Amino acid sequence: MPVNLGLRWRKKPQKSGGGWQAIARLMTLGAIIAGALVVSGGPASAATLTDVSWSVDNNATGATGVTYTWSFTTLTAGTVTSVTFTVPAGTTGTPTISSVAGLGAGTVALDTGTNTVTYTVTTPAAVAAGVPVFVQFGGFTNTDTPSPPPLNSTVTTQATGPATIDTGTSADVNFGDSNTAVTILLGRSLIFTNDTPAFTLQPVPGTPAGPVAAKTVTLTVQTNAGGGYTLAAAMAPDPTFVQQESTAGSATLTTNRFAAQATLTPSSTSGATLSAPYTADKYVGYDPTTPQTIVTATAGTDGGFDTLTLNNQIAVDFSQPSGAFHGNIVYTVTPTYT
Repeated sequence: MPVNLGLRWRKKPQKSGGGWQAIARLMTLGAIIAGALVVSGGPASAATLTDVSWSVDNNATGATGVTYTWSFTTLTAGTVTSVTFTVPAGTTGTPTISSVAGLGAGTVALDTGTNTVTYTVTTPAAVAAGVPVFVQFGGFTNTDTPSPPPLNSTVTTQATGPATIDTGTSADVNFGDSNTAVTILLGRSLIFTNDTPAFTLQPVPGTPAGPVAAKTVTLTVQTNAGGGYTLAAAMAPDPTFVQQESTAGSATLTTNRFAAQATLTPSSTSGATLSAPYTADKYVGYDPTTPQTIVTATAGTDGGFDTLTLNNQIAVDFSQPSGAFHGNIVYTVTPTYT
């Protein structure tokens, strides 16, 4: 899933006297998932979420320490401040966060008066339409009331207010001592998340060796691709300002280069590893034409996540004119289903 980024250079006029009369005021690197238009704010009216599902890992009535899992796909772009999930009357416990993908970090709470679980995003951010969201909370105690009737869960994404963005209802879950909860996942699945849709670096020159400015971007991959996947990235930089590091990797960050160090936390099953240029904390630039492979996995993540952290850095010196550099990092995840 590629992320296409535009690129242009604005030359700013220099005052007399030479040297850095003004630092590079703005360097913006945007990273957005392909096909997704990110906008802020909530919609005028609610729409229906798609692919809404809810499952429990123990459906026995009164069971404790139960994990509830929800997933859905956003239909309307908006700034999500919270998401609510209805649960059966009589559900208790103090929920804890096991896993969240597609939303920012946050907190979770259960209101037993309204039978509603609320995930509140700590720093609300724009979420595009078509983004798959996965949340998993532990610590629930199931209702003591057995089915029938079977029970579903209503999921609602909310903007400030709160104002409803989208809402949708899951399939039914049965609760009872004579039932066994079964979840069967079929088909090809790939969830890719990027926690940083854009960032700005503003290095301030202090010595001829040049200052360094950095920003960390975290990517996650979850897939059932039996043959694994590759994750690559490319960026078409303006050659007048930013040059890439050697694709073999560099032990130090070269002045007037934009490059990244990579750190990988693989799931227990994927066999994911960093490609050779990124090992030993080396700096590697984003190739302007051919995506540079960063991660190679040999199997699926089996419900877990592979987490890639890219420590993007720029070093500049007095040779650079004032101005603004704009670029886009393009990420490509290619699964192999076998």
